[in-house]
Amino acid sequence: MVTSGRIQHAKEFDSKAEIEEFIRDLNIPAAFVVPGFYMNLFVPGNYLARSSDDPDLLQLELLVPTESSVIPLIDMNKDFGKFVVSILLDKDSFVGRRIFVAEGYYSLDGMAAAVDMSEPIHGYKCATREMNDDEFLGQDPISGSKIQNEDLSANSNIVAEPLLSYAEFVRKSELFLQHTDETHANEESEI
Repeated sequence: MVTSGRIQHAKEFDSKAEIEEFIRDLNIPAAFVVPGFYMNLFVPGNYLARSSDDPDLLQLELLVPTESSVIPLIDMNKDFGKFVVSILLDKDSFVGRRIFVAEGYYSLDGMAAAVDMSEPIHGYKCATREMNDDEFLGQDPISGSKIQNEDLSANSNIVAEPLLSYAEFVRKSELFLQHTDETHANEESEI
């Protein structure tokens, strides 16, 4: 079990581990694709909450240290399918394996820096804060990933194309650019 029952409100962590164990016990050929956190969770309105004091300030608050956290990220819309296709095309070499699907690991401060770098494009700045246990467990729903400090270097052998970094995701994502469109619409209506 991933949490050993310690986190009562995060059943999805343990249930995914139970499902993998169940499938392995059936002794049928299978590969286990373990995705990191979805990049689209780290956009305005999700884990990047707009500040009540400043609508151009996003706040990234999680139950991990802001500098030393290691959060695996993957762009589910653009990159996840590349792994699945590669596995299906060469399924015999993946049987019984866990494939940890992430472009890389990011600290909260690293994600905030990526948002800040693209401020000229979308108008957002980002601040980080480590939450306490009660704040974190009080959120609904809790999302997560089973990847923790796993070696991702094998991913370049599975997928030939480069994966999208979080900085590129922030720069290109319509979920960030919507803010720019809203700002321009408000400015035009004031004229």
